[in-house]
Amino acid sequence: MLDAWTGALSEEGFQASRLDVASVERSGLPGRPAGVILPDSALARIGDKTVAALYDYARDGGRVLVAFDAGTLRAEDGAYSSLRSRLSDLVGMSYAQYSEERAAIFRSDTLLLTPEGMAALAVQPGKTEATPSGPELKTYGYDHLRYPMLATHGIELDPTHNTLLARSTAGNVVVLRHRYGKGEVLFMNVPAGYLKTRSDGYMLHQGLRLFMSDMVGAAQLLPVPDGIGGLVMNVHIDSGAAVRPLMALEERGTFKSGPFSLHFTAGPDTYRPGDKTGLNIANNPWAQAFIRRMDAAGHEIGSHGGWSHNEFGLQASESNAERFEPYLDWNLASITQALGRPPIVYSAPVGNQPLWTNRWMERNGFVAYYDTGGSGLGPTRAWRDGRRVDATLWSFPVANFRSVATFEDIESNAASPEHDEEVIAYRNFTPQMIDYVATQRVARLTYFHAPAAARHLDVVDAWVTHSNALKSQGRFRWYRMDELAAFMSRREGTTWSWVGGTLTARHEQSLAGLTWRLPHAQSAKLVVRDGDAQLVQDGDSVIVRAKAGKQLTVGPP
Repeated sequence: MLDAWTGALSEEGFQASRLDVASVERSGLPGRPAGVILPDSALARIGDKTVAALYDYARDGGRVLVAFDAGTLRAEDGAYSSLRSRLSDLVGMSYAQYSEERAAIFRSDTLLLTPEGMAALAVQPGKTEATPSGPELKTYGYDHLRYPMLATHGIELDPTHNTLLARSTAGNVVVLRHRYGKGEVLFMNVPAGYLKTRSDGYMLHQGLRLFMSDMVGAAQLLPVPDGIGGLVMNVHIDSGAAVRPLMALEERGTFKSGPFSLHFTAGPDTYRPGDKTGLNIANNPWAQAFIRRMDAAGHEIGSHGGWSHNEFGLQASESNAERFEPYLDWNLASITQALGRPPIVYSAPVGNQPLWTNRWMERNGFVAYYDTGGSGLGPTRAWRDGRRVDATLWSFPVANFRSVATFEDIESNAASPEHDEEVIAYRNFTPQMIDYVATQRVARLTYFHAPAAARHLDVVDAWVTHSNALKSQGRFRWYRMDELAAFMSRREGTTWSWVGGTLTARHEQSLAGLTWRLPHAQSAKLVVRDGDAQLVQDGDSVIVRAKAGKQLTVGPP
């Protein structure tokens, strides 16, 4: 669980070190840390001296993040406090009232964002759906997303002390900012770390960004090259039905934008052996030439899984690798022959990705894959069933639009494809995502299938035009999966610190493209003392873009 928290901190670009709970219980908090995080699940048991130290720290101006069950159990016997959590006053309300409610202290409910929460948690477009009670947090593939939480009581929404960011449909507080003494506390009433290890890290990542950036004011190593946000546009080409739509998109000039990430299912069939509805790349001169044209234009060519799209997507499982792994081999071989080299990025047909496909990818030199888990995150190291899935691959979660992600889903649900409210909302989704990643300086993945895109060329034209406008301002980029995977891996190997107003950084290969956001700093008071970098004022922060070299020092003259 702690690895999930530290991994999320690293991916978001923040630095932290672990404190030993036993040492804090003996001697209190060491020094004056910029912030203190109490993760869920792994830190349920803490002693009374630690509790007192946290109260003193916050009262004197410290920042604390309390997640879910952290500190709810006594260290000496693992029992709940007699009346309520000992951290209740710290977080701003009573919760975990075990003596009164017993097992009923645990609830499960949908999550509603307040307007303040939408802004503070930087909730991305499409991640919520309007309901009479407020914006409901959504994810891909589920009608309703229910979160575990603890029952809460007695909150007083005094704006001078409390800011409610999220609540449950039943009224339990889910995310709250609370002023305590001179300090401030963020209470996240969901098991954010546990959920990260079960493929939903959205609340963990967004909560950490809020706490570390806005509350602690920590320096951040941004998760995109040069600090410029962007999208991966992942085009899934499933079968022969995509040929005419691809022709229409190419004639329209869509592929003059990008680069995009085009993934192909290569076999002759789609639904069942012998149906002859597949793309059949090995015997399709047009498809071979199209792949070569797209590659020459700078687009990324990837493998869309298993040879026969729907057969693999609907039937492959954890128990039949012997049957379906050859489908991956055949798909890889066919695309390799057409491309002239092996593809190194992957997407699963119908989003179906048994764990053995990850092992197959690692053996065959793949670096990244489209993922239906982790919806709403940027490139991440994936978790499933409590474990890191793999050590080398980068997962690219799809950005959901409510509970779907493609125009086909919208069309199938719409009463009137031209006038349905959800269709109209989806038309704005990609332009809104372009604005979001540009503003937040992050990368996300969205995707489409060629047939639906060709039915809505006006929508495609709109997001291409919008992206070109932001690209011309230097605020947006289209990214390839392999490009971002290489950047994220190199970024992991960076050693850096921001101490006493001085940034130092080192990388054994190159710092080029690595970018920091330094809060509450002024570029006029900083100079590049060693290395090659550009300093840009961005509100009350300074953006430091490394241009070349292996070492960098930025600080006062």
